This record gives sequence, structure tokens and C-alpha cells, in this order.
Amino acid sequence: MSWKFKSLGDWPFVMITAPAGSTFITDAKRGNQLLRGTIEVHAKAWGRFGISSARCRVDDGPWRVISPIGTTRLWRCPWESMEVADGVHRITVLVKAADGNEASDTISVLTSQAGRYQPPQRQPGDDANAIGAYPEKGIFGTQLGPNKNGRKWQAQPIASVSNRDDVTRLPH
Repeated sequence: MSWKFKSLGDWPFVMITAPAGSTFITDAKRGNQLLRGTIEVHAKAWGRFGISSARCRVDDGPWRVISPIGTTRLWRCPWESMEVADGVHRITVLVKAADGNEASDTISVLTSQAGRYQPPQRQPGDDANAIGAYPEKGIFGTQLGPNKNGRKWQAQPIASVSNRDDVTRLPH
């Protein structure tokens, strides 16, 4: 489980796909959400000229080499979560493309060897539990539309369908 917005034109690109970031714990009994024991860090990476190497680390610990899984864009690294104290930790994956450019992704994870988890308080309402700005994942806290952060919508051309079933586009 992962998500991230990518700026157009920036390569390479990497996204940690497992384990789940602590922001997305929905079921603490699932082993990929509340971490305990040995887990696998998975990352998917894309590069205009291919990915030549990848490595990961937990918090400020040593970098570990990540192995590719077959010929896919998926990479994996085993990690023994008992190496760290229970609590929130940051996993970072860094990839290097064949052209020398690098990209990284970082997530926060929650470890608990005993499986204890206190879910955050939730509030009623549509946006009361919104994440808000999350710049490291490409969400900058701005939004089009009628809300407190909104900007004016620009009129967009629309398509209309005539009774002849052909589509006419309005001029830009």
C-alpha cells in the first residue's frame, strides 16, 4: 500500500510499496501495517535509462543493498524490526539510475513487537480527518474549488453531443 504524486519530467522515480506507512494503519492485526519480526521492504522504481542500484535504511542506520525481484521494477530488502525500539521509524529507499541521477522515498512505520496499537482519535465529518499538506508525497495543501484553501476555477471547454450522436468541442 503506497501512494505518491510525481512531478512530470523528474527521473528516476521510486516509491516504497511495502510496508504500509503509519498514516495508513487501518488494521493493526495485518503484518504489513503494524510491524513486528522480520519484514520485507519493497520499492518500485522507474528510470528513463533503467535503475542500476538501490539501497535502503531505517532511521539513520547503515545503508543496505536492495535486490531486484526478477526483471521487474520491484526491489526488496529484508529487515528485522526487532533491531529498533517499538515506535515510529523512518524507512528510506534510494535508487540510482544508469545515467547517475538518484531519487528517494521515505515513509514512517510503526513497530510493536507485542502488537499493541492505540488508533488515533477520529472526528465525524467529511474532511475532519484529512491528511492536509504532505509535501514529501507531492501534496502541497492547495486545492482548486470552493473551500478554505481553494482558488478560482478556470472555465474549461466542454463537449456537447448533438442529436446526430457526433461530438463537437467548444473552442478553447
